[in-house]
Order: sequence, then structure tokens, then C-alpha cells
Amino acid sequence: MARRKPIERCYWSVTRNCQLACVYCVNRIEERHVDSPMVPRDEALRTIERLADVCNEVVFTGGEPLTHPYFWELVASCARNSMDVALLTNGIHLNGKTIERLLASRISRISVSLDSIDPHRNEMLRPMSSGKKGYTEGLLRNLTTLARKKASGLSISVLQTITRNNLNCVEPMHAFCRSRGLNLIIHPVGVPLVSTTLQTLRLEAMGEGERMALSKAMYGWAGQHSARKRYVSAVLSLLDRCTPSDAECVMGDSALFLDVDGVMYACFHRLDLRLGKLLQMPTGENGHVTIPRVRTLRCAECANLKCVCLLRFRRKPTP
Repeated sequence: MARRKPIERCYWSVTRNCQLACVYCVNRIEERHVDSPMVPRDEALRTIERLADVCNEVVFTGGEPLTHPYFWELVASCARNSMDVALLTNGIHLNGKTIERLLASRISRISVSLDSIDPHRNEMLRPMSSGKKGYTEGLLRNLTTLARKKASGLSISVLQTITRNNLNCVEPMHAFCRSRGLNLIIHPVGVPLVSTTLQTLRLEAMGEGERMALSKAMYGWAGQHSARKRYVSAVLSLLDRCTPSDAECVMGDSALFLDVDGVMYACFHRLDLRLGKLLQMPTGENGHVTIPRVRTLRCAECANLKCVCLLRFRRKPTP
């Protein structure tokens, strides 16, 4: 029997470089240029060897991980070290060649960020850093190709971030995904308060009609899926500034975040929960790295719209 590893998932930001300038991104725009720091190759390979002892899955994120010059080598190294691999991508690189490499790789889960199938609406929220327009149509075509060619063991999801600007885009996106066998993950997001323009996108500023539209669209997406319905309920609770009573946070215990500088955190958004540099962490008597855990996050008391998609929900007891 394979040894049970203590960490289910490590989200690893291998670069801050990104071709997009999404208005709600947690990375500052000046950090997303082409010369942004990337994890050096040798350090990345040593990191994978360390993670392999304690982690079941690596989720490559960023920035845009496909811009890392050694991305495919890192994927292969994870596979050799018996770790599952997932990819969170903006989809800009989803051309024919990349699709073939993805399908031939050991990647088991791919999540593509896309906020609307309407090019104007999508690129309003997710403009290219270069100012170039018109990438959405190609992304939709390539995503359709990826869905058509995928093997049965590959899970493909669309991650749709919701602001006040695209409330009416949930149902068309759901139809697009359903017709292509894609999973849709809806993420109502907390927009940073850095400008008056962004304040107008905040879900917290919705009127009653907008809130009803969001609730209807999300419950339509949830259908009869009980976990999705609990997720929608959690979103609406957070909009009312209430902590969902049945929610648990996976971060800090079964999932951790590793940044581009090699620093491990208990959570994406809690920079006060710095666990230290992974390559400098001590090893135990078994020779495996000893990573501190922060189990106090499990109660989800600090949950907000930025991280609601990472919550899981306790099953209600059967009467």
C-alpha cells in the first residue's frame, strides 16, 4: 500500500509573469512583466524532490505557468516523483502544439480562467498587458479542441471569476461548458479597493436586483448538486458578512501555497502565516521534510470572497 502523504495539494507559483492584466489579480501589475522572477531550474527540481516525500499533488500556478521556460521538465519531474500534476492557466498558450503536449503529459487536471464567452466582456475584465485585443475567440476555439481531444482521465475546468461586470455571463458560460463536457467553477471574487473603477465591480456594492440575478444564476449552475448548493449558500452568506456555518478551509493543513521565492505559506492571502523557505526546512528522522501546519484555518473564520472557492462543506447529518 502506498504511503499516505500528509499534504494533499501544494499550489506552486513558479512565475509572476503573465500576458494578462486582470483587474482583480492579487499580483501587482508591475510584477507581471516578461522579466518577472521565475523559479530557477535547479531550485525547482530540488523543490519537487522535497515535495514528493510529503505531497500528493502539485498545482502549477502563477502568473502564467506556461511561460516558465522549464515548465514541461517540471511536470515530468513531478510525474517521476509519483505526484499528480494540475495546471491553472489563462489559456493564452492553448494553441495546437501546446494542446498536444498537454495531452501527452502526466497532467491530470487543467483549469482555464475565462470570465465570459463574450469577447468584449471577457477582455474588459482580463485585458492583455500589451493592449492587444481579440484573444478570446481563439481561446474559445482552442478550449473546444482541447475538450474534444482529451482522454478520459483528464479533467478540464473553466474557472469563471464573477464581478458586477459579468453577472449575466454565468448562464451562457454554463451552456458553453456543458455542451463540451467541461466542468465550470464559478468564483465570485473580492475585488481590491485600489481605485474608484474597481470599486464599481465589487459584488458587495450590488443592488437587490443584481443580488437576485447572481443568486438565480448560481443556483441554476448548482442544479441538484448538493455540494454546489452549499457553495452558493456560502457565497451569499459571505456577501452578508457572515461566516458559513458548515464550511471548512483546506488551506494550512491539507493544502499549502509555495511562492516564486520558495517560501511556503499556509494560505494564498494570509501573508502573516509564513511557514519558511521549503529548501531550508529541516528533515525528520525518516528523511522527509518537516513542514509546519496551521490547522486553526480549518474553522474558516477568516473566509472571504477571495478564497471561497477553496472551502469545502461538512455533510449535514441525515435526520
